[in-house]
Order: sequence, then C-alpha cells, then structure tokens
Amino acid sequence: MTESRPLSVKPVQEAMPGSEDRYRSLFETSLDGMLLTQQDGTVLAANSRACEMFLMKEEELLRVGRPGVMVDDESLKAAIAERAKTGRFQGELMARRSDGSTFSVEVSSTLFTAANGQEMTAMTIRDVTERRRALEALTKSENRFRSLFETSQDSILVVDRDTGDIIAANGAACSLYGYTEDEFLRIKNLDVSSEPDKTRAAINNLVTRVPLRHHRKKDGTIFPVEIAGGYFVEDGRRLHTAFIRDITALKSAQEELKGHRDRLQELVKERTAELEKKTLVVEELNAALKLLLHQVQEEKEALGQQLVANVKRLVLPYVRMLMKGKLEERQRSLLSIMEGNLNEIVSPFLRNIQQLGLTPRETEVANLIRDGRTSKEIAEVIGVGNRAIDSYRNSIRKKLKLNNKKTNLQTHLKTL
Repeated sequence: MTESRPLSVKPVQEAMPGSEDRYRSLFETSLDGMLLTQQDGTVLAANSRACEMFLMKEEELLRVGRPGVMVDDESLKAAIAERAKTGRFQGELMARRSDGSTFSVEVSSTLFTAANGQEMTAMTIRDVTERRRALEALTKSENRFRSLFETSQDSILVVDRDTGDIIAANGAACSLYGYTEDEFLRIKNLDVSSEPDKTRAAINNLVTRVPLRHHRKKDGTIFPVEIAGGYFVEDGRRLHTAFIRDITALKSAQEELKGHRDRLQELVKERTAELEKKTLVVEELNAALKLLLHQVQEEKEALGQQLVANVKRLVLPYVRMLMKGKLEERQRSLLSIMEGNLNEIVSPFLRNIQQLGLTPRETEVANLIRDGRTSKEIAEVIGVGNRAIDSYRNSIRKKLKLNNKKTNLQTHLKTL
C-alpha cells in the first residue's frame, strides 16, 4: 500500500470553490479511487485509494497522466466520445498498474468547469476485478448446472411451493409427460399428479424422497414414478425441485418376478402335497411289509416247530429201534451219531454254532467233539486221517478265539 502523503491543495481548491476542507476530506477518505484530470488526460490530483489501485505515488500519477493508467482501446475511445457529447460517462474500462498488469474498473466520469474557467474531469474509479471474477464464476456455474439440467435423463421440474406453478422443465420432462416447455409453464405441479393430496402433503412436509408415486401424462396415461426432491429459496421465493424417474419397466419386472415367485410357491405346495401322499403310501407299504414279515416269521417258527415234532415223532423212534438190533460196532456208532445229529437239529446248538462262521465240515467236527468223540472216532466217522482232525480242531479254536488258551474245546462247545 502507498504511504499517505499531502494533497496538492491548489488544484483541488481551484476545482472545488468553497468548503475546501470538507471536499478535500471526502476526496482523500473515499473508498473509491478519485482523479481530477484535464481534457488532455493530465492528472491534476489523485487520492490515496487511486494511488493504491495503480501502485503509484501521486507524483507518478501526475507525470504519466490518464494515458499511463487507462488501457487505450475501443472502450476508452467510446467513453471519451460519450463524455465529450453528454458531459458524463459511466461504465467498465480496463486500467493498468505500474507493474504492467491490467484489471477491470468501473468508471464514473463527469466533465465540469472549474472556478478559473478551466474544463476538468472528475473520475471515480472502483476496482471490480473480484466482482467480475465472481460473475464469471457464477456464469460458469449457471452454464454447468444448465447443462446438467438439460442433459439429465431424469425429468426435472422446478416448482413454486406457494403457488404450485411450474417455472422450469427440462427436455426429459417434456419427452416423458408429452408437454412442451411453454405448456409446462402454464400448468401446476398437481396437474401431472394422479395423487394430488399425497403430492401436496409431501411438498408441505419437505419430503426429499418418494419411492412410489403415480403421475399423469398429457394424454391421461397413469404411470409410476420415483421422486427425489430438493428445497431452496431464491430471491425470497420458496422453490421445490423434483427429480422424477419413470419406473414403469421396473414395476413390470417386479410384478413379473412376483408372478414367478407365486407360481413357484404353488408348485412347491403341489409337490409337497404329492410327496406327502407318496410318503403316506410308503408308510402304509412299510406297515404292510412289517406285517408280512411278522407273518413269515410266525410261519417260519411254526414250520420249525412242525419239523422238530416230525423228527421226534417220525425219525428218532426208528433210529432207537435200529440201535437195539444186531449191528456192527461201526454201524452202531454211526447210528449213535445220527441220533445225536437229529437231536441237535431240533436243538438251538447248531443254530448257534452256525453263527460262528464255521464251514460245514468244521460244524460236523465241532458237533462230534461236543458229543465227546475222540479224534480217532471222528476220523473214522467222516473218513479222514487223524492229522486232518487236528487241523479242524485248530481252525475251530481259532474261530472261537481260543488260541493260546487252556480252555477245553469240548467244554466250551457245550456252553454254546
């Protein structure tokens, strides 16, 4: 900032006759730059703010004059011509600082005649660089949002909350509803809603999202929409912005999906009922099979009892009668074995011993051992050598898990 310095009093006194102190104070303390110039552009006086704006001392401004601080372009020439014609000029011009940089200024210039009869110009200069930047930024922002507004695929309506008037509609809204932009500006927001009470309540309560609402097109078609709302005040006017999306396709897909889901549930119910019927049939078959098996078991037991009774009544008596006759020793021995075997057939021994995994020959040998027959007697009965009988004995002991035990085989077989 330029240091404070005393004014050149004489030019100011000559230009402002009477109340010099008052005018000099206004001149010096003004927040705007002020210059007094001759018609040829020579600067006669400059206040502190002007020196700050141009980065010059007053002496420098007096030396360079108007040509040194104002950019000589068509705008300046037009301003000088207007002032010469009307005695006044007000508008924006380009100014130049001492470092060569330029900036926008708002100039108010008045031509007047001083007390000495000399024509002078009083110039008030205001730096509007920041204001211009703000306006440019605002213009860019407006252009950006205008582009978003016009190119949005969602319909956008701007509505006066108090009157319901639609004050703006983008191209997507015109395409969706069938109205032209001018037609939109002549109707109200409730004219496009098929649920006006709900629409009015949502706006009054400042609702920002409505997942489902039904709107009406110009031709009367009712269709579902999803709405996102925004609320703001502009120049004291309460406005509402509605971003509207047609969800007809979405609702159709949801309905179709619901139909498929309902059909699937019906199929599941039908299949479940069918399975329950089949399960009931299977349970009935299982019950019948259990009854049949029980009957078979009873018949088997009855048959076994009948077999036992027949052997005891029809076979064993005759075997005993043969044993009383004249027989060789070997024949008597064989009959004795036959009698024992028949007794075993009708006893639980053979049934128990068969569960041990013995072969038929091992079963026969085990039965003879149990009856107290010696290895020699067993060998003669089944027609094999003594060594074979020893082998059968070892195999039987192994299957009965009697190896390396001192348990008597005959005694153990009797316990079975």
